[in-house]
Amino acid sequence: MPSSSQADPTLALVTHLLTYYGYSIMLIFGNIGNLLNILLFLQKKLRKTSCNNYFVVSAFTNIIALNVGISSIIHAEIEPRDLTDIYCKIEGYIMNVCLQISRYLIVVACFDRYALCSTNASLRKFSRVSVARRYVIPLIILLWLVVPIHVPIFITVVKDTCAFVDTGAYYNSIYGLILIGILPPGLMFIFSLLIFRNLKLRQQRRQIHPLVQTHSLPTVDEQQRLKIKDQQVFAMLLVQVFAYVASSTPYTITVLYVVLDTLTANRKNILKSVYRN
Repeated sequence: MPSSSQADPTLALVTHLLTYYGYSIMLIFGNIGNLLNILLFLQKKLRKTSCNNYFVVSAFTNIIALNVGISSIIHAEIEPRDLTDIYCKIEGYIMNVCLQISRYLIVVACFDRYALCSTNASLRKFSRVSVARRYVIPLIILLWLVVPIHVPIFITVVKDTCAFVDTGAYYNSIYGLILIGILPPGLMFIFSLLIFRNLKLRQQRRQIHPLVQTHSLPTVDEQQRLKIKDQQVFAMLLVQVFAYVASSTPYTITVLYVVLDTLTANRKNILKSVYRN
């Protein structure tokens, strides 16, 4: 039975043009946006905020993921027969590593802002730039160089497309559902709520115990500037969180459906086997 693209050449042409030009535009604007983020957060004043260091590395890994992933999609659209197992394994692994590093750096950035406005002095130490650069960022990178090791093991070429099959497909669906679809947005949402709570508590404490200006404490103007700076960083963080949750929700729903459908099919097969025996 011919596929829809074979049956309708016009539809095939439209799909090809949308894929080629749509992804090309996405690649151009994605690179521009991430490069602007890097230039912005590398400014001297902004580099002194730990959260912005996470944004810089996140934008850098996004650039790698964009150029590796979308470039391969465009190339596959032009020359699908050029795909090989080795190409799929390398491309899939790099894409997964970079995107996971980017996602979990935003999660850490949320925790960083929560720690900053905490009443716990020990927890506030987490928000130091030195902690972000020396410990947290290298740890996140190392972690996600190891965790998605299943990608180059299971991914292969299927009908001119890089795909997971059989057990590998099921494992990758579970992996994606938990570590991409549920855990990052869940942690982002929880830490965002905790940040709002801590900010409200801090505002209430300031109203009850107004600042007494001394030589050892910041002036009112300095306090106001610091407050505006924190609010700007938090606003940028909320934009990142909203963008991730909005873009990952369809993926989570799709993967959840696939996993539940697979589990249902497996259960039916087991019941049939037991019944026959």
